Amino acid sequence: MKMRLSSSKLMKSMVVPLCGFLLSQTATAEPNNDTGQESVADILAAAPESVARQATVISRDGKVLRKGEGEWVCRIAGPSGNDPVCTDSEFRAYLDARTKGKLPTIERIGLAYMLQGMSWDGMYIPPHGMLIVPDNAYFQGFPTVPSGGTPWVMMAETPYAHLVVPMGEGLPHKTQ
Repeated sequence: MKMRLSSSKLMKSMVVPLCGFLLSQTATAEPNNDTGQESVADILAAAPESVARQATVISRDGKVLRKGEGEWVCRIAGPSGNDPVCTDSEFRAYLDARTKGKLPTIERIGLAYMLQGMSWDGMYIPPHGMLIVPDNAYFQGFPTVPSGGTPWVMMAETPYAHLVVPMGEGLPHKTQ
């Protein structure tokens, strides 16, 4: 007897193992904050070694600091403009639409790493990965605020909803 798995069930069955994979990743390096200027090592500290090894690195002003192979791109980003992030091509297209105030067209799972954490809306969010999916209904059942280090949906109930998967110690907390 053949079993048929609907796309909804397939997507839901992928989210939990993918969260486990994201949680298993570690940062490649500690950032160097001595110079006040981003370096390739500072930027690559956002990703696990397996991603950093192949990623293209872009400076704040868009200059290619290191040409990589594949779809991963690492750069300084975030609302503060000081947070290193590494994104696959799908997540970059999502971010581009979001920054332009347009609706994103998400065709497949997209991933981003921020293993040095980030500052957002007066809060520090510890090291994490982020996940986007074609249908935000797959995020139903996840908390919509940080809670005890479990995955949670940021920007819930908007077209920009994405799953934040904490990776490491610490909980989000208010900044001064």
